[in-house]
Amino acid sequence: FSAANFREATFSGHADFIHATFRGTVDFYNAIFAARADFGELICTVQTNFRGAVFRGEADFASAEINKAAFSQATFRDVSFRETTFNGSSEFRDAGFCGKADFSHAKFKDKAYFHKTKFDDEANFLSATFSSAADFWEAKFRNRTNFQAATFKKAEIMGETFLVDAVA
Repeated sequence: FSAANFREATFSGHADFIHATFRGTVDFYNAIFAARADFGELICTVQTNFRGAVFRGEADFASAEINKAAFSQATFRDVSFRETTFNGSSEFRDAGFCGKADFSHAKFKDKAYFHKTKFDDEANFLSATFSSAADFWEAKFRNRTNFQAATFKKAEIMGETFLVDAVA
């Protein structure tokens, strides 16, 4: 696909974007995913906007390759970004993860912003790689959090709150 606009769209059933390739900007601003959303092995070469999107079912971005990802103020139930590569900056500012958030083996090749992000359930960053700055300033971790074997070039984690076990 070239550019695609799903701005404020509602997906009432299973949203299947597995293996999709977007060569232009793709916009899911304030979109609602009422059921499962599959973005596994998605390729986005320009910019991907999920600002304010609501994922009421499971969301799977496993093994996706995303350039310049905007997930600020998005709300997730259970989500997997396992083995996802973020080639440009990735923004999860003020995002809410109500269920499990899996970022294991994810690669953040540019700045990663998790400023004021809330993780209500498990947050897994096992073996994640942050090749540039990682901002977890004022992030809230309310359940088990795993940063074991994660690598950081530069991390800002001032003001974060861990309410239960954290593994690093």
